[in-house]
Amino acid sequence: MIPSKRPRRSGGRLCIRQTLSIFALALATLGGVAVAEAQQLNLSWTDNSGGQAGFIIQRSTGPSGPYTQIAQTPPGSQSYTDTTVVLGQTYCYQVAAFTNGGMSAFSNLACGAPAGGFTVSVTKAGPGFGTVTSSPAGINCGATCTSSYLSGKVVTLTASPSAGSSFSGWSGGACGGTGQCTIAGNSSATVTATFAAANPVTITSVAPGQGTAGTAVPVTITGSGFATGASVSLSGSGVTAGNVNVTSATQITATLTVASSAAAGAQDLVVTNPGGGAGTLTGGFTVAASAPATLTLAYNGTLRDRVGPGNTALGPDGTPDGTMTVTLSAAGGRTVTGLRLDSTGPGTWDTSSSNPWWVLGVATSLDGPLLNAPGSMAVNFPVADGGSFVLFASDHPNMEFLPGRTLTLTATFSDGSTATASTTVVAPPSAAATTLSLAYNGTLRDRVGQGNTALGADGALDGTLTVTLSASGGRTVTGLRLDSSAPGTWDTTSSSPWWVLGVATSLDGPLLNASGSMAVNFPVADGGSFVLFASDHPNMEFLPGRTLTVTATFSDGTTATASTTVATPPPATLSLVYNGKIRDRVGGGNTALGSDGSLDGTFTATLSASGGRTITGLRLDSDAPGSWDTSSASVWWVLGVAPSFDGALLNAAGSMAVSFSVADGGTFVVFASDYLAGEFVSGRRLMLTATFSDGSTAVAVTTAP
Repeated sequence: MIPSKRPRRSGGRLCIRQTLSIFALALATLGGVAVAEAQQLNLSWTDNSGGQAGFIIQRSTGPSGPYTQIAQTPPGSQSYTDTTVVLGQTYCYQVAAFTNGGMSAFSNLACGAPAGGFTVSVTKAGPGFGTVTSSPAGINCGATCTSSYLSGKVVTLTASPSAGSSFSGWSGGACGGTGQCTIAGNSSATVTATFAAANPVTITSVAPGQGTAGTAVPVTITGSGFATGASVSLSGSGVTAGNVNVTSATQITATLTVASSAAAGAQDLVVTNPGGGAGTLTGGFTVAASAPATLTLAYNGTLRDRVGPGNTALGPDGTPDGTMTVTLSAAGGRTVTGLRLDSTGPGTWDTSSSNPWWVLGVATSLDGPLLNAPGSMAVNFPVADGGSFVLFASDHPNMEFLPGRTLTLTATFSDGSTATASTTVVAPPSAAATTLSLAYNGTLRDRVGQGNTALGADGALDGTLTVTLSASGGRTVTGLRLDSSAPGTWDTTSSSPWWVLGVATSLDGPLLNASGSMAVNFPVADGGSFVLFASDHPNMEFLPGRTLTVTATFSDGTTATASTTVATPPPATLSLVYNGKIRDRVGGGNTALGSDGSLDGTFTATLSASGGRTITGLRLDSDAPGSWDTSSASVWWVLGVAPSFDGALLNAAGSMAVSFSVADGGTFVVFASDYLAGEFVSGRRLMLTATFSDGSTAVAVTTAP
């Protein structure tokens, strides 16, 4: 660290004394700043280091700083010339000495300014456009039209007209003509450059000359003097020009986009060339008053439950709503800010919680999110010309949307205008026009149990049926009941004593029944289908010859019925292949699921049965003799069953029972313990008997190779 003291006045100039430790660092004492003949300042100082130290030079545009380093000089130097100065500006300098051992404090300050010189100013005149530049640099007018130069400097000005303009000549500063202007001497000068418009811009027509709010209008602009890169603008708000193309000096094409908020009336159209020069056609384009918006209203039926009774009741209330589709016809579209629906029921719904009417739900589609704002119920959404949206009105008393009711919708738009549409609820097609078909698929899935709320598997496969609807426009199903001639009944209400009828859109789709009530409410398109599941715990409801009848209730109160008879399935056949003793999955005993240290006889069975079958029992017999089966109630050793060699065993723990489906052409694997190593020797005759869920059986025989 080098201790230092502040400078003190000595012998009429500023000097600095400094005490050095270890390394004797010299100080510099600035002698002053001298003005050179050129545009520069000469700085000199006294070197008190005997030529041992270099120097750091800092500069500021005022005594108070801030100071920044502008140069570093080698040991022994005592002067520096600053050529980066500007006439009329004062500069202050300070220097410090440095060696490898450290750096001294900075010297006293020395300030100065370049002296002498003259100023050249340029002004531009005339209807044209252009730029004036100087040599040496300083003027680029443009933006910089005045600069100072050293005495004796020769300054040359050059005028460059913009496209569409020409240079007319100089005046002032002893300059004239259209060539370069040369200024020499020590006196300041003001020079005027005059530019003329070479080709005046004129506009004679715009076609078409009008457009309505919310439209984009391609136009052709005819005139003269158009230059490449010309722009098009309009005097009013709400109309913008795009896709501007100068096809020639006499024609421009463009697209004028009229905002939906643009006020009706005439606007001036302006063409401006890039180098200057512009032409205006007064009232060249008119924003015409647009045709009023119109609405159409279509009643779709009670298709969804989206709102309830109350002026803020966003959410289902257990009753399907009157559902309507609204279509807008309005050039440029509109923004909807309010809606009100009236029925001759009578009844009223709207989109304001400040009114006593029930809320009118609004969405862009049947199942799209509601657009109503929570709390206020207000809406504010755009609709394109030809676009549509959907309304939902609670029909809790089930009287507002009866046939013959007249429904009237009033829409308010963001510009304060309104539009109204009406429709009349027509009677639904006769029941004869709505038909169902019913197909029994077999006992394919376990989705429901025995009980009027038993949604869930009960360990027994359900009777599975497919229902197909034929009804123009589709229907919304609100109730179902299935009857079997066994007898037996299943339905979709927990208030009845009948077992629950499960409903889904597909075999493995989620159940549509509501938790607790078991109710359903779902749309089905014309030609669409859905699947029913009915528990068959006693294994008697769906035997061949049973008549099954389904009754569907729709949201309009109509019903439709379909029946089918459980057919006797064609007999199933099995084939059996002995694979050898290749796995150890079961042991000796009627519940011995698990390995016993001895490989099992392993077989692959293949089913041939239209529609597949559900296997509920298996027995394997060997002429050794020996028997294995899937029941712990018998004395025979357990017959293990799996979908593959290493798949999980399908036997139920304890009972050893099986119940699994096999498709037509499908296979499964059985495992039989050969503890005595005599059951599967070459030549043994082996017979597999399968029992199916419909009570039928099939047998396959093979011989051990």
